[in-house]
Order: sequence, then C-alpha cells, then structure tokens
Amino acid sequence: MRLPFPVLATTLALAFTPTTRAQTPRLLIDLNTEAVQEPSSDPDEAVQFGGYTYFSAQTIDTGRELFRTAAAPGTAELFADLVPGPSSSWPRSMVVFNGRLWFSADRQLWSTDGTPAGTQSIKSFLATPDELTVLGGTLFFKAGDTWTNTELWRTDGTVAGTIQVADIHHGPLASGPTGITAFAGRVYFGATDGIHGRELWVSDGTAAGTQMVRDIAPGSAPSAPQVFAVLGSHLYFLGQDRPGNAELWRTDGTEAGTQLVHEIRPGPAGSVSINGALLAAGGALYFFAHDGVNGQELWCSDGTAVGTRMVRDIGSGSVGASPPIVANQGRLFFLGIDAASGAELWMSDGTETGTVMVADLNPGAAGSLTGGIGILGPFGAMQAFGTGVVVGANDGTRGHEPWFSDGLSMQLLADIHPGAPGSNTTPIGLGPSGSTLLFAADDGILGDELYGTDGSGTGTQLWADLHQAGPDTQGSNPHNLRDAYGQLFFAADDGLDLPGETTPWIAEVHTGSALALASVTATATTTAVTLGGNWVFEGQTSTAGREPWRSDGTAAGTVLLGDLQPGSRGSGAQFPTVIGAHVMIATERTFPQLWRTDGIAIAGFGLPYAARQVRRLVDLHGQLLFLDPPGYYQYRPTGLWSSDGTVSGTAIIAHISGAFRIAVGAAIGFIGVHPNFSQTTAQLWRTDGTTPGTELIADLAARFDGPRLLTGTQRGMFFVLRDRSTTGSELWFSDGTTAGTQLVVDLEPGTTGSGPDDLTPFGDGVLFTAQTSGFGRELWFSDGSAAGTHLVIDLNPGATSSDPSEVVAIGTRHAVFGADDGTLGRELWITDGTPGNARPLADVRRGASGSDPREPTLCAGQVVFSADDGVVGRELWVVDPGATAQTVGLGCGPRGVRRPELTSDDPVLGTLARVETRAGEPGSAAALLLGPPRRGLPWAGDCFLFLDPAGTVLLSSALLTTGHWDVAIPVPLIPTLEGLRVGLQVALAPTGGGIELTNGVFWTLSPR
Repeated sequence: MRLPFPVLATTLALAFTPTTRAQTPRLLIDLNTEAVQEPSSDPDEAVQFGGYTYFSAQTIDTGRELFRTAAAPGTAELFADLVPGPSSSWPRSMVVFNGRLWFSADRQLWSTDGTPAGTQSIKSFLATPDELTVLGGTLFFKAGDTWTNTELWRTDGTVAGTIQVADIHHGPLASGPTGITAFAGRVYFGATDGIHGRELWVSDGTAAGTQMVRDIAPGSAPSAPQVFAVLGSHLYFLGQDRPGNAELWRTDGTEAGTQLVHEIRPGPAGSVSINGALLAAGGALYFFAHDGVNGQELWCSDGTAVGTRMVRDIGSGSVGASPPIVANQGRLFFLGIDAASGAELWMSDGTETGTVMVADLNPGAAGSLTGGIGILGPFGAMQAFGTGVVVGANDGTRGHEPWFSDGLSMQLLADIHPGAPGSNTTPIGLGPSGSTLLFAADDGILGDELYGTDGSGTGTQLWADLHQAGPDTQGSNPHNLRDAYGQLFFAADDGLDLPGETTPWIAEVHTGSALALASVTATATTTAVTLGGNWVFEGQTSTAGREPWRSDGTAAGTVLLGDLQPGSRGSGAQFPTVIGAHVMIATERTFPQLWRTDGIAIAGFGLPYAARQVRRLVDLHGQLLFLDPPGYYQYRPTGLWSSDGTVSGTAIIAHISGAFRIAVGAAIGFIGVHPNFSQTTAQLWRTDGTTPGTELIADLAARFDGPRLLTGTQRGMFFVLRDRSTTGSELWFSDGTTAGTQLVVDLEPGTTGSGPDDLTPFGDGVLFTAQTSGFGRELWFSDGSAAGTHLVIDLNPGATSSDPSEVVAIGTRHAVFGADDGTLGRELWITDGTPGNARPLADVRRGASGSDPREPTLCAGQVVFSADDGVVGRELWVVDPGATAQTVGLGCGPRGVRRPELTSDDPVLGTLARVETRAGEPGSAAALLLGPPRRGLPWAGDCFLFLDPAGTVLLSSALLTTGHWDVAIPVPLIPTLEGLRVGLQVALAPTGGGIELTNGVFWTLSPR
C-alpha cells in the first residue's frame, strides 16, 4: 500500500532508530596500542651554511623535515616543518648557491637565507627535484612537471628563472637525467631520448645547447653513464659500449673526444660496476676494477691507457678492495679484503708499496668493516675528518662503533652502545665550524640520534636527542578505506596478527568495534561488493602470492576465492569490477587473464581469442570495458574490448594506437590516448561499448601531452591537457562531441600552466586543485565553462599554498578535503563549492602540526578517515558531516540497456528532498520504496534489494511515460530524527514483464 507523505514522520519515528552522531571528531578505534619504543630521528645529509649545519631528521610530530644545529651540543632545532604535522617533506639534495641554501622537499624546489621569513618554495613538481648542481650563476637539477616527468631544469634563483632546460624525451615519458656534473662551463649527465638508450648528454642551459655527446652503445642499448669525476681537461665516467661491458671512459665534450680510456677486462664482461666509485685525487683517478684475473682491486689512472694500472693485488679472491673510498691529505682510505684478515681499513698513497692495511682491528677472517649500515655501499659509513677518517667499525668485542684513523693506527672514539650490537655509526657531515664531525648512532635506548666528535674520545658525545620517547603509541596506519553498506572495510596493522603487514578488517562505525578478518596481507581493498553479502579484495600470503579473496564480514567467511596461479608468486589478481551479479577480475600471470566470480566461486572467462594482457577494467553502465595493451617491445595497437558479462557477449570493438586511460561519463565512455610509438598526437575517443559507437572526437596536435586524469560526470568528461607551446597544463572539458571538446580556462598564463589535480565530480561539475601565481595551490570548481570556473577559497592567503588533497564528495551538497591553512596544520575541511565557503570539519591535532587526514570515506552517514593525533599514532577517526544521501550498488536491467539509476538530494530535516529515477524503460510501472538499509539481497538475475523486506513500505508510485521520474519527499522537521538512517530504492515493472531495481540510496537525516 502506498504510504501518504503526511504519515512519513510517524513511520520514520516508529520504525527506525536514530544513531549517535559524532559532531566533533572522535577516535573510532585504537587498533595498535603498542608504545613507541626507542624512537629515532635518523639524522642524515648534513650541509654547512651560514654558521649552522643543516640536516634532515624526523620526529613523530614533524615527520622528516629540515633541522639545523649550531657549533655546540644541545643547539639542534627544527628549522622548518615544510609539511606541517607528522607527514614528511623529505628534504634532500642540499647545496649552497648564490648565498642561499637550496634543497628539495615535498616535491618542491626550496631556497632559504637561514630565516623562516626567507624560506620559500620556488616551484612545485610532480617528480621530486634532485641532483642539485651549481654551475656559476645557474643551479641545474632534475625534476618533473605534470607532463614531461623527469627532465633537466635550471634556475637563476628566481621563480621566473626556474625553467625546464629541454624536454629530451618528448611526451609523458622521462629522460631521467643521472649524475649531473659541472665541467668546463656546461653540465654533463646520462639521459635517454627514447631512441638511443641512456647515453652521455651535455647542456649549456638552453634547449638548443642540450644534446647527446655520443651514442656510445649504438641503438637503443644504454651506455648508462651516472658516475663522473673531473681530472684536468677531461671528464671521466663509467660507461659501457654494450650491455654489461662497463669500463672507464673520458670526454672533452665532443663526440670525437669521447673515448674509452682502457679496456681493463677484454671481452663482454667489463671491469667496473656501472654505478661504482670513481674519485679524482692527487692528479689521478681511483676506482675499483676486475681485470678478470686478480679480482676486484683498487686501480688508478692518469687518463691514458698506459697510465691505467692496478695499485695493488690485495686479495686472492674475487674481491680484494671495495667502496667506500675517501681521500684526505694525499692519502686514500678504502675497504680492503684478504683471506687472513677479512674486510679492514686500508690506506694508499697511490703506489703498490704505499698501499697497506691500517690495522687488523678484528683479527681473523671476519674483519671489522662488515655488518655496519651502508659499510659496503659507495661512500657509506666513512668520512674524511681532520688528518684522517672517521669510520664505523667492529673490533669483534664492542660491536659497530665510531673509530678514528690517521692512516697509521685506529682509535676508538666511544663505545656508544655497549655489547655486540654496537651503535651502527654513520657519519653525515661536518659541524658548522668544521672542527666537529656529526654522525648518527644508536645507543640502544634513545634510538638513532645525532652525535658529534672532535676526533678524540673525550670530545665524542650525544649532540641532540631530537626524537624523544613519550606516551605515544604506534598506530595501525589504516588505509584503503571502503564503505560496504554501513560497514567499513580497511587494511591495517595492529602489530599482533602479522606484525609489519596490513591485514583486512571490518568496523562498525557507530559502535567503534572492529574485527580482523584474516591473516592475509591486504594488498589492495579495491572494491567492496555485496554479491550475496560478499566483499572481494586482493590479498597476499607467503604460500599463495597475490590472489582474489572474499569476505562476508566475518573471520570464518573470509577465504581465498581461488588459487589461480599455484605457488608463492600468485596470479597478480587486480582490477576487480562489478558487472551485474558478478565481479570481473584481471590477472597478470595466468591464462586466461580474465576471471568471473559471484562472490562464492570463481572461474576463468574465455575470450574469443587470447588477449595478451587484460588491463583497466571499467564499468560502462553495466557493460565491461577493458584493454588488451601491447607488451614491451610489441609494436601493435591496443585492443579495446566490451563485454556484457557473458563469453558470447564479449568482443574486441576497436584497435587504437597509444597508451589508454578510460573513464565513464554520462551514457558514454571516454578514452584518453597518450602518444606511443607511431602515435604522435594526443587523442580523445568516445565509446558506447560498440564498434560503430567507438569514434575519435578530438585528434590533438603534436604539441599536446595527455589527456590525463579523465573524470566523468553526468554532463561529460573533464580532463587535464598540456599544450607545450601556449597554455601549459590546464583543465579541459568534452561533452562527447568534437565541437564540445575544448579548454575550459587558462588559469595560469604561460607554458607551465596551473597543473590541475585531484579532479572530483561534484554537483554539475568538478572540484580540482590548481597552482596559480596569485593563490598558490588551492581548491577550484568548474562546470566546464570559463564563466563557471571559480576559486573556492584561498585557504592559505596569498601565494602560499594550502595544498588541498584527498578531495571527496560527501552526499550531494558537500565535499571534504585535507588542507593546511597555515594555522591549524593539515586538517579535514568541508565545502559546498561556492566561493569563499569552506570550514574546518575536524581539527584532530590541536596546534600547527596538523593530523594529516587521509582517505575520507562516507560510511553509515559519517565521514571516516585516518589521522594522527600525536598520541595514538595514525588510526581511524569519525565525524558527522550533516545530512547525506549515499548511492549504493548498481541497478539492474536487460542486457544492452542502460541500468536504471536513483539519485537523491541530501535529506535535511524540514526540507523537500528531490528523488530522481533515470533510465527506466518508458511505460514501466514504478514504485518508490523506503526501508531499513542492508547489504545487497539477491532478488532475481543480477538484481539486488538494498532494503530489509520486513520493514519496507511504499512511499509513492507512478507510470513512467519518459523513463524519468521526479518525486519531492518532505523530510519531517523532528529533531529526534537526527542521525536516522533509512534506505530508498525504486522497483520497476517494464511492459515486457519482469522486475527491475534501481541502485539504492541510503539517507542519513540531519538538520544541517
């Protein structure tokens, strides 16, 4: 019987029970309560500047950030928390340039004069800036913007003067400069243009002056230069003219002057490691080489074949000498190995007789230079200081501790961690005055902290305990949050089940209870599915590898769906996608590569002919689209496939050259094509799942890169495209036609562009982040037109960025996102998308540190997210966003017909909520049902009921004349209904018989 709307209030009050609302953020559950033990600041990469030594270190409050110390113990301090709160900016690659300290952090290039006010971000990148190299008045580095990935950049110290030198590997792929080295007024580095492999390149800082010096390994094979040293009028490097045949090379900057110095080991093997040590000292080059007879030993060269020689044959085995190698006051210090003494510290003056073991510190074959952190890596735990070196060594009694050597003897500086483990000493750089060496060490109590030494035992002491122990607990680091009809599935590490691994969990949002589902590593909780009440996810075990798993929300009902590729390697199951009453799953290492499961059993899905790969499964309104891309070195078009979930209804519908991205908007799918092999232009295609309906709508010029970040809405498709010659990276829109595919607005004039990111469907458009010179990176909205594009809010006023991220629509009126306004730190905010309208939703961690909220997810009418409050570590938190309408599941309809859809306004108490049914078959009888929300109940065919039949009532009914139905439902203004959760669903009776169901909509009522 139809329920009259005036009776709705009484029915809601009697039939349903409101739930408690978290109007202020509350901790949902503290899964990992293990106390933080021996926290380490792990200091690293120290550089002297302006009377201080700057270095990287971490604390639980700041993450890894930039610290500095004056020339006395106890003066170390945080200099800049560039990503406020526990998240890290990871400062690195620090150099002094033009009287300022330059470094990379948080994927940005930074500069500072040593004051907070004088610390500024010069430019943001997609790929982290690195290898900062000074050449006169220019700083070169490698970095990647949104499109070109890692290329060579330069700066003159100004924002305007920070530009890409050259796009060596055109398009979205990277040339990946390595080993950037200044020499003779230019910089040299290894890079690939996509044709010649990784070769030697040179640049004078201009695009025209950037060129390959020589194709040493002809064709696509790499010579792979990455280790360089300057000696006299030549630049030396380790390179190979064929794979595996690395030797010492030199160049004067010309093709003819780029030559092999000497083939130490004739034949295909090569004598040196391509990333080995190469040091210029005392007018000679020193490196480690294997001539095929004497094993790896110390060699030297004056740059000529006759002047290249082994210094001394130390060991009779395959390795007699090894990095690290350090030069100081005319002597070399390195690791030498012989059968009698093992690995010990050796010293050399460059002659055979002057190459001797400093001391057999740990008598016997074990040696003293083994077992330390980084001791066998190039330039590891050894650094020049004073008249010798400080090195971490183990004398067999005290463990790995700091020692000093002047080349004649060795002196223990301190037994920092008494006993066999030792302190794992790692020198990081000089103190501000140069009279102190700073190093990291662990005393077994304070963790890995900062120490200093003047080269004497009495002058070796703890410099700063930056990361002090407190009441903090570890945190379970919950992630991959997914709503499953009022329950929350997620992956977390409670420190008990599989310590160090994230396992699948389920939580009840309103009670705060959580249940561990299985002792399996949840590699990706990609899709929450209620096929018969089951959730399908990717799991990994040591015995079965990565395979598909299912869970009904209980531990007993969480099991392996199928061991599709027996053995520990696993099938590489991925891309679970719901199609009708099944989940389709692609695998990496099985045949067939496409599988189908009803949530209970799984079986291979045979294709008409063998697809070489199956990738990027997408649901096109009940129809499956997927790609069959070419593998490496296969020059063939990518196949676009369509499937209705049956073998007979599965076919390849198009071949398109290029690399694909697929997204769904309105009634069609969009395909973004990136340049690939013979494809030289970016393209945008559309498809309705048929061959005739798959067509090119925009064949963009060669100057374009993309499209990327395809984001579907009911109006069409938003995406980001970069025009290298004019607008740079900006927002575009397509309504599915050629004429309707165009640039939305040029937010940041110039070839860099605003770099739109985090595109999120919202209302009749998208929310996105963009970087402009006036506002920094902030949140914007666009309806697809220039007039309808506006800044939502300049949250951190001026050019400083609030850097919004994790933008998620919550209901139909609001979206939430993480951002830093410069006062609260990075916390959770909420907006309705109108100009100037945003407010904090959850300030979890009071003060400027911020809690760094991640993965906000609407579940049971609440926003659940992970955050770190500085006490319990990163755990799950929950907050009330107000009234929300959440769509769940999929509608069901005849194959080949678009599924009926149900949408609704947020049910704000005292208002009319518009409920809309779309894509019903004209002539169908329709019934709007209201009832308690539940997991999907199989009804018929691929139909699921998302309401409890026992409590379901009829709200309204109609005969559809157009397939479209609007109903305005009055939501009673009764305060006690706040927090009430009810479900809506429409049942359809088509003229041809049978029953269809829309998706469900779950209401959470609130006056806000």
